[in-house]
Amino acid sequence: MEINLKLLVLRCANIDKAKQFYQILGFNFVKEKYGKGVEHYAAENNGFVLELYPLALNQSADNSRLGFIVDDIFTLSKKLKAYSAMSIVHDIKESQRGVIMLIQDPDGRKIEISSY
Repeated sequence: MEINLKLLVLRCANIDKAKQFYQILGFNFVKEKYGKGVEHYAAENNGFVLELYPLALNQSADNSRLGFIVDDIFTLSKKLKAYSAMSIVHDIKESQRGVIMLIQDPDGRKIEISSY
């Protein structure tokens, strides 16, 4: 099974400073907001998306989120459900970004899995 890093979400104490820093590295950001979610910045580069979110009150800056794209989300979902050291935040569903599921790793980090 092929897997590639697709998404990294960073929580930022000062989102404008973070945006400026990553722009220097070559990322071009646009403002986004999904439904009732928080306004944030997103940049896409060769299929990889970097999102910068403002740090919420009492939230740790190391509360990052990863996203992987796989060739068979259904087979991976079965394997994940058999593994007890993680939890499923939401099972496979259609979204604006395609077919995705959201899980948490053993340390509580959210990981978005999407399919080609």
